[in-house]
Amino acid sequence: MRSINNSINMKKSIGILALALLTLAGVSQQLPKKSYMRLQGYLNDQVEVMLNLVKINDSLYADYYLSVDNGAPRVAGGTISDDGSFILRPPFSMEGPEIRGKFITRQTMTGTWQLEKGGTRYKFSLAENYPAGSIPLSVWFQVATKSLVSKSANPRAYIEQCLVAPGEFSDPVLSDTLRKKMMGLFASKESQATDPQLLLNSLQQSYFGNYLADNLELYRQMPDAGSLNWDLYKLMHVVYNDRDLLSFYIDSYAFTGGAHGLGAQDYTVIHMKTGKTVTAADLFIKNFEAALSSILTSKLKKTEKLLPSDKLSEKAEYFLDEIPPNSNFYITGTGIGFFYNHYEIAPYSHGFTDIFLTFDELRPVINPGGLLAPLLK
Repeated sequence: MRSINNSINMKKSIGILALALLTLAGVSQQLPKKSYMRLQGYLNDQVEVMLNLVKINDSLYADYYLSVDNGAPRVAGGTISDDGSFILRPPFSMEGPEIRGKFITRQTMTGTWQLEKGGTRYKFSLAENYPAGSIPLSVWFQVATKSLVSKSANPRAYIEQCLVAPGEFSDPVLSDTLRKKMMGLFASKESQATDPQLLLNSLQQSYFGNYLADNLELYRQMPDAGSLNWDLYKLMHVVYNDRDLLSFYIDSYAFTGGAHGLGAQDYTVIHMKTGKTVTAADLFIKNFEAALSSILTSKLKKTEKLLPSDKLSEKAEYFLDEIPPNSNFYITGTGIGFFYNHYEIAPYSHGFTDIFLTFDELRPVINPGGLLAPLLK
């Protein structure tokens, strides 16, 4: 009996020691270097939070929405420390929301959430969760620099790519279909690559080839010309992963000389049961365009603090007075957003235009028997 007790006590001591060593090692070291997490929980035990997080080494970026925002998504980014702690803020800004948290395990995090600068900090707790109708995703990442010539302080091209797509899961046929579709959208062209990493390699090789072809002779003729640096960032974000709908976008920024670079956000919604891209016709009633345009225009005027009788072209420098729906839309659990890139409906100086409409605002044009039916219940 004594030998049995000694064995039990020894196992307990080993377990305690292992736990202590694991804690000292830091939770972030348990996390994969590259990963996607669908996290769900509550802010202050009342406000529902849905957060789609991408981790690349010690960097994090996330797209999230809160029930108090009527589902309008936001973006935040930051870094993670060895102990699993992190701070997420809006890109290129110290203003606005701030999320201070820490991974307690590989699947859970807690912390405080500040909705506005200087405001109250609310406690939050989130856990990784994949209910029926959602899928786990994998991350592929690549970063590289190519010198134009072999000299010190020489011009260079820089590329950073992050592709998020299904790995292998319970339905290999569906995962393969979705992965190929998402790879094709990321490449923006037909590609023979079947492996995501090989696709990134191919895109990088093509990018560097174009850089050398466009700039090498120019540099030889005018070595003292202006900057010949190129930059390309292309990152995939997940907005919604639930109810058999996967809503994501490719956030890209390219600089190839000139006054400024050009960014774009290209959105796609995929129905995960069929693997097909969702179109507006799958969501709305027949001949919805005019009614939806009126809803979009009204919402944009409210956002711009204009009167219903005001013209967008006169009061807010838009190209149009009536905003047409486009195919660049996303879905969250409570509404749909229509995203307009630079020069689409306004000059570059105006920035992106993101018009989010709740399902209540869209009710006049929603097809109650369409793909949105599960979200309306």
